[in-house]
Amino acid sequence: MWAWMSAAGPGELVYLPERVTAINYLEVLQETMLPTVRLVYPESEVPDILFITPEAEEIGALASIYGDDWNVESDSARSFCVRIAENKREVLLYVTMPPNYPDQASAKYELSAPWMDRKSKEALHEALDQVSLKNAGGATIYQWAEKIREIVRVRERKSEKRTTTKKPTKCNGGDAALHPP
Repeated sequence: MWAWMSAAGPGELVYLPERVTAINYLEVLQETMLPTVRLVYPESEVPDILFITPEAEEIGALASIYGDDWNVESDSARSFCVRIAENKREVLLYVTMPPNYPDQASAKYELSAPWMDRKSKEALHEALDQVSLKNAGGATIYQWAEKIREIVRVRERKSEKRTTTKKPTKCNGGDAALHPP
């Protein structure tokens, strides 16, 4: 059962036959509470009501965290892009939130990292899938972006070590001496 009340009087009592998710709850608020609030309050006194869903909170937080690196691809399709850049390496994480995200379904993602080889991309996909499993039923986009950043940083450090540990090669002309046959 679900109901609302205020100082002006009680609202409608609603039976909820299934497990309440964020989506069900939002539907009850929009389809039951709002109309009855308008019946209880005079037109001039209807309070401003704003429903903030978990997805809207996550999108707002991501936009704040990533700034110009966060891009809305499509509001209606709930598709976004996060640019993760470390030094000269860049990964674009394209994300789409299905209607029942995050309660019942995970967001879908695609990656763009032309500089990465196939084996590295497969390892990255596996790491992101592990993040999804660990955070099932919860927000995952921030965790995905930060896992990508972590993997790119590790790869960058390995690349730097390889270039600094190589012994310089010398050509004839420096310390090399010619030996007769």
